[in-house]
Amino acid sequence: MLPEVRTLLQRAAAHRFALDGLLDAIPESYWERAAPGDAWNARNHLQHLATVEAILAQDLARVIDGANDLWLGGSPDAVLFHERRAAMMEAVADLPCAALRGEMAANRHDAVNTLGALTAYHMEAGLRIPGVVDRWAQPVRYSLREYLTAWPNHDTAHDAAIRAAVSTPPDLSAVALTRRHRSQ
Repeated sequence: MLPEVRTLLQRAAAHRFALDGLLDAIPESYWERAAPGDAWNARNHLQHLATVEAILAQDLARVIDGANDLWLGGSPDAVLFHERRAAMMEAVADLPCAALRGEMAANRHDAVNTLGALTAYHMEAGLRIPGVVDRWAQPVRYSLREYLTAWPNHDTAHDAAIRAAVSTPPDLSAVALTRRHRSQ
């Protein structure tokens, strides 16, 4: 295994360990909470974390199979990419949180196994993210190395979003309406 990949995996494992600690502490009744200004509630962030690394593992496998210039998710169409991500989240929407965490762990395992097969040559493969453009509206090309350097921080961003969501008090008018609806 490449030393830089080993370092990335260590960083990712540390961030995942911290995230798991947070997820262990969240009461079931808090998952529907959302932070002000965030379109996703805490559960949506967990659904995303449970599914997103499946795309990474697939793309890493494409690089290992010889792709040298690829689009994250397989298509340059940003709408299609976001629809695919939304569909993946929707597919797990009814799973309990424990099952979502199982999906999250399984997809991480697959990504880690695939990362372990990367060579220095693979790290120079080009990767574009649908919808990410420069100031001239041209797609930004990252090396796989650049992309993977930021990858371990993905958990940290969602950890912060989940913390903000679960620390936001529930909307009391929504609680009252829910209670009223249940009593009818």
